[in-house]
Amino acid sequence: MIVALFLSIMLWACVAVGTEQPSVSMLLVAQAADHAQILEKNIKEPFLLHNITFESDVYLSKAEFDYLVDLPVSTMITVDQIKKAISYLSKKNKFEKIILSILQAAKGYTIHVTLTGFWTLKKLKFHGGMIGKENYRHYYTMEPGDPFDTAKHEEALEKIRHAFRSEGYFNADVHSSVDYNSETKEVVVHCTLKKNERFKIDSASIEIKSDESMGQEARDLLCVDVQKKFIASVNHGYYSKSFINQQTQDLKCELAKMGYIYVTIELREQINKQAKKIDLVFSLDVHHKKEFVFSGNTFFSNDQLRNSILEFGHSAWLLPITVFAQEIEQMYQKKGFWQVAVGSTESPSRYSFAITERSRVSVKKVILKDATSNEMIGPAVGCFADFIALKYFDADALGVALDALLAWYLKEGYWDAHVLKQEFIPIDSDCYALQLTIDQGPRSYLTSLSIECFKELEHQGPFARVQKKDLHIPFDSGMLHEQRRWLLEYFRAQGYFHVDIKPYIVKDNGQVAVTWKINRGQSQNKFGKTVVVGSNKFPIEYILRELQYKEGQLWNQDALKQSFFKLKDLEVFEHINFSPDQVTKQEDEKAIILRLQEDEKYEVRLRGGVELQNFTQQFSVDGFTYRVGGAFIVKNPFNQGDQFSLDGDSARGYRELVAKYRLPWIFGQPFKTEFELFTNQYLQPGFIGSTKNIYQLSTHGCLVGFSRNLNYVDTGLNVGFEWMQTKIPDRSDKMQRFIDSVARAIDFDPRLLARQVPFLRVEPTVVVDVLDQKINPTKGSFTVVTLKGLFPLNRLNINTYVIKASLEQSVFAPFKSLVFALRFRCGHIFQDKFSSIMPSERFYLGGANSIRSYDTDFAPPLGVFCNDEGQQNFAPQGGRSMFNINAEVRFPIYKRLGGVLFQDLGALSNNRFADFQAKNILAGTGIGLRLATPVGPLRFDFAWKWTKPDPSCRSFAWFLTFGQAF
Repeated sequence: MIVALFLSIMLWACVAVGTEQPSVSMLLVAQAADHAQILEKNIKEPFLLHNITFESDVYLSKAEFDYLVDLPVSTMITVDQIKKAISYLSKKNKFEKIILSILQAAKGYTIHVTLTGFWTLKKLKFHGGMIGKENYRHYYTMEPGDPFDTAKHEEALEKIRHAFRSEGYFNADVHSSVDYNSETKEVVVHCTLKKNERFKIDSASIEIKSDESMGQEARDLLCVDVQKKFIASVNHGYYSKSFINQQTQDLKCELAKMGYIYVTIELREQINKQAKKIDLVFSLDVHHKKEFVFSGNTFFSNDQLRNSILEFGHSAWLLPITVFAQEIEQMYQKKGFWQVAVGSTESPSRYSFAITERSRVSVKKVILKDATSNEMIGPAVGCFADFIALKYFDADALGVALDALLAWYLKEGYWDAHVLKQEFIPIDSDCYALQLTIDQGPRSYLTSLSIECFKELEHQGPFARVQKKDLHIPFDSGMLHEQRRWLLEYFRAQGYFHVDIKPYIVKDNGQVAVTWKINRGQSQNKFGKTVVVGSNKFPIEYILRELQYKEGQLWNQDALKQSFFKLKDLEVFEHINFSPDQVTKQEDEKAIILRLQEDEKYEVRLRGGVELQNFTQQFSVDGFTYRVGGAFIVKNPFNQGDQFSLDGDSARGYRELVAKYRLPWIFGQPFKTEFELFTNQYLQPGFIGSTKNIYQLSTHGCLVGFSRNLNYVDTGLNVGFEWMQTKIPDRSDKMQRFIDSVARAIDFDPRLLARQVPFLRVEPTVVVDVLDQKINPTKGSFTVVTLKGLFPLNRLNINTYVIKASLEQSVFAPFKSLVFALRFRCGHIFQDKFSSIMPSERFYLGGANSIRSYDTDFAPPLGVFCNDEGQQNFAPQGGRSMFNINAEVRFPIYKRLGGVLFQDLGALSNNRFADFQAKNILAGTGIGLRLATPVGPLRFDFAWKWTKPDPSCRSFAWFLTFGQAF
């Protein structure tokens, strides 16, 4: 970056403030590294700042300018303050020139800053109907925020065209257009990709060149052979450069088998763009035929032996045959053929090897002997368990075992241990014992471990494991690496980026004392200003309020992570990146460079599919229903980090439509606020043994929701109005005769049927989430406490008020590869008359997320309904009080597949469990499978009831869905 500093100073360079001097004008152009030197040369005394102004040819809000420059008016300004201001403006990586003018005013001096920006890349967008467009993005080397370079842009497009040609798309259409935003000097690159038709190989031919030693007949035979093995596989297929290269490599291997070790292959391509075809001509330059012939080999194949020789490269034909024979002998001996014999003969065009493999030896025992005491060593023999388990001797496996042996000795404190001698002692025919003589050397014990000046750390991290009263453990030098890494991460998290950590080791007669000496540097690093790269129109004040750190605060790595999540939760940025600026050892503040890329303003999501609504006892396919839906989202419509969404879903059994407007803050407070309008309609699946729907629930309303996150605690409050209605959807004359019976079946006041009841809704919620992960937790706990109040707004329905309290507590604990999971739920509705409670507000059990041995919502108590044919049917009533316990053991089975054993318990009551008995407990025992997918575990659960509420009910239920049960 070129920075121009224009200093028009109404004083000479080193005069004190207040002394009138003739004006001095100077124009300085320098690299950014020269800022400090130039400013110090021309501003030698503090001066009174009367005002500061700026102008910029790219968008820069006054709030952001004032925040970065931070030069308070009516105060004395030093050159250090100006240097700091210029450095922060430079860090935005947007300004090609910064012109600084210092002019005399009535009181003090005025600073005027003129900023000239350069064009930068904002975003790269791919267009076209081609599948896999994003796979070509890596060819575009410019990243968002980088200066836009036309040459680099064209180079990237050419790389994409070349990639298309390599895949056989020689008529591919790659073109671009660039949108220039003069306000921010940003460009959006639109790249349209279209493959068009892929070219076919019309013909492939071969021509062979050779020296005089190869006759015409041999050349013709080779040509025929290559045509048959190679050209036939290439001819008339689709062109692909990678495929051609692979075939060429295979051809070289085939020629090597025939004795042609030194071969060069050139390819000529003739492209016919009109016919969309390509002709290939392979030119082979063949030299020095030497065929390798093997006989007597059964353990190694001819290809394996030949490949070992071909590893010598093109010079293989120059080496004597005895070198190859020795190579083959070593291959066999490493695999236990110690008596192998390899005979070799050479002719002008052939190397022949006669191999006599003989028997293969095995090692059934390993003996370790101390070189000093001549005593046997026992514990380290375990390093050879895998080697001894082999049926035959294998030199590679022995090498692995020896490495493990030396690693074991190092861990046990024997720093100088090494193997003096290897002996193979015969046990039986072709069976040996391996005896290793080991010089163990002196053993070192860690007897003292301390951290100078930081005694409190001696009982933390890896140090806690070795702190004992009488410390006397084998010294393993590997522990020093672990301890140093922990100390480095600890101090960096505290803001000490230039900490010097060194261990001082004192060894005396096998006793080792380790003292860590730490120099943290001059001072602890602090957070500097946050510089948003580029010309971002999102208000800087809205960014700063989401940050979980403050300027001048001691460095905390965790605060950066939390700030990232806060900005991500706004859901208006496609890309967010925090990176600490480079800091020298003399600086104690670390600026944070923030790269933000705003997401597309408008987004449309469509979804559709088939879902399982309810299976009947006869497994009728009537249980399947369509599901269609979508969402229209406007991100950041008023440039406040806000969002508007219109979301709807429709299926045979329900309809949902929700309009939301969300603000991240309100009245200057960090309360996420949602304004919501909704209308929902739900058809309760029919009776057990029937696919008909029993009643329809409709809810319409509006509400305002407030929520706030405090570390692991989420609090929320919803306030609004709802209109609820429960009615019988079947309006036929036959159904009209049984409306009272349906109302009794669900224990609902018939006078409330088909009546729309307005409610005031007040619903506070507290969520405590300390899980290690949300989708598939393995450790931690999850707590939800809710209190929902529905208060009718007219006197006619005054008795339909509802105060609904519920508590949910989940706990997860790992044990080796198992995860134990437990959830407890309970709830109660404060309403004396159960029949006045709207069915949609009652507690229900049964389904994939409660008692899995019962179908959804069909856990007793059940109401009885008789149709006009006198047939009894059962319908869910729900309950006023509820408790539910789910216990699971989750375990891995194979790779991404896991299993679950679970036990579910629960009960519902309409009278506060006044007449509750043990036999009323509902229970289900089951098994399940979990398949890990990118969107969460695919879950299948199968559960059996302990007792059936009615003989007509199934004794089991099963569910197929996504996500864990809890």
